[in-house]
Amino acid sequence: MPKKKNTINEFIEWQNHQFDPGYYLGSKMHPSTNAEGNPGREAIMWFVGAGVFALFYILWLVQTINGGAINVWRGRLLSKSESIIGLSIAFGLVIAFSIWIGIRYRQKAKRLRAERQRIAQSQKRKKR
Repeated sequence: MPKKKNTINEFIEWQNHQFDPGYYLGSKMHPSTNAEGNPGREAIMWFVGAGVFALFYILWLVQTINGGAINVWRGRLLSKSESIIGLSIAFGLVIAFSIWIGIRYRQKAKRLRAERQRIAQSQKRKKR
């Protein structure tokens, strides 16, 4: 069975050495970036976030096409086509990034599940 991390001790170590120059250069990482979590939940969170951004984009697009939205950039009133193209690119990038991160977390969750199953099977074989 893999050794469990003691995240509290890692945070205490980080707190004691956070101002030492060069202490975290190399292989040591901040405990919050190295912390174990549930990647399946994180994947769902990113997918839901992408859906929320898509919903906001659709609402904004409908409002802009109907003529109700006023879009200003640096004090200049944008035409309908300028605002649709510009914000479509921005929303598209945010949505694509959220989906990409969600896919990465989903892949991580599958790898961890397969590793846990492999460990459980090897422990069952040892007990026999």
